Amino acid sequence: MSKVLRNAVIGGGVAGLTLSLGLSDSTLFDSGEYHIYQPSLLYTSLYGKDEKKRSIANIYRGEFRNEKVKKIDLDDRRIISNKNEYTYDRVIICTGTYPDPGSIEGLGRLAEDSGDFVSSYTNAMKVYSRISSMKSGTIVTGITYPVYRFPPVAIEFTILLEEILRKRGVRKNFEIKFISPFIGAYPARVMDSVLTPIMKERGIEIISPFNVDRIDVNKREIYSLEGDSLIYDHAFLVPPFRGTDIIDKCVNEDGFINTDKEKLNIKGYDDAFALGDVTSIPSAKSGATAYLEAKTLLRRFKGEDALYDGRTNCPVYVGDKRATFVVSNYRHEALRIYPRRSYYYARKFLDMFYFYLIRHTELIDSYLRRFDPERFRSQEHTQQGP
Repeated sequence: MSKVLRNAVIGGGVAGLTLSLGLSDSTLFDSGEYHIYQPSLLYTSLYGKDEKKRSIANIYRGEFRNEKVKKIDLDDRRIISNKNEYTYDRVIICTGTYPDPGSIEGLGRLAEDSGDFVSSYTNAMKVYSRISSMKSGTIVTGITYPVYRFPPVAIEFTILLEEILRKRGVRKNFEIKFISPFIGAYPARVMDSVLTPIMKERGIEIISPFNVDRIDVNKREIYSLEGDSLIYDHAFLVPPFRGTDIIDKCVNEDGFINTDKEKLNIKGYDDAFALGDVTSIPSAKSGATAYLEAKTLLRRFKGEDALYDGRTNCPVYVGDKRATFVVSNYRHEALRIYPRRSYYYARKFLDMFYFYLIRHTELIDSYLRRFDPERFRSQEHTQQGP
């Protein structure tokens, strides 16, 4: 048994890195060598761009253990990895979420054949290869299950794919259909009222609610729990996502950790916490959410009575060099923010300088203050503009 770890941080994603960089006495565990900028998978799938990643050890110069954590015993304060066993004073689980295409019949085979734009660089390149070679047909995109990572990604992908086909001069050769398990394309009603008209304007048919039951890859047909079906020539779908299996208690049926939505401790424990996509809290599974949760927990660890307010801040490209943001918290549902070119450049700034920003968080904080829900309640930001 090794020394007792003061703060054991499990997972080197946005939450884990933000927390570790803000603590002087943390030990960071991750089974992978690299921190991946997840939105880069979208750009790979559409434009063939390289995966954007950086060595965790290059970002975090503290104690990093490149080990796979297999189990955590919350009662005994014990971590079991593929290399060692540890005890801890505090553990913070930031393992993220993982795709589970095998939970829907036929989806795994579809991903093997055509890839997807959310799970891995390999799968994103499969999508890019398919998009580059397809000449005509019916394209089905969308969401297969209500729990998934980065809520706007399927809409972003679909709108930008339509733009690519339009700029190639082949848009007339394709039908594009978007499926959603929600009432509308996007789960937040107000933002759906912004995004759905843009999709319809581009000739994208929205079919909802459509909860995927199974896919017959041989017949190229998708069946819904509602009893409907769709024939496709090309399908690019977001799979269901699951939480974690490293703890045996305090998880829901999808493996997400039951977490206090404000204090961020694992329910029933004052020495165990969960951040980011792995939690069950009612907030978007996105990098901004993970970052804001980590910043809240850092303040709590310093003795402040800080509470996470449910803040989300999901940028959404809508094509033609315009973007919008999904901004909300526990007190305010997603606000009606119309796309602007200035928001497009704000998103581009984040894409370009992400690895600098993750180490200089005062710039991220300034960026997020600009898009605070209270600020956007003003008429100035919720009207359409250039």
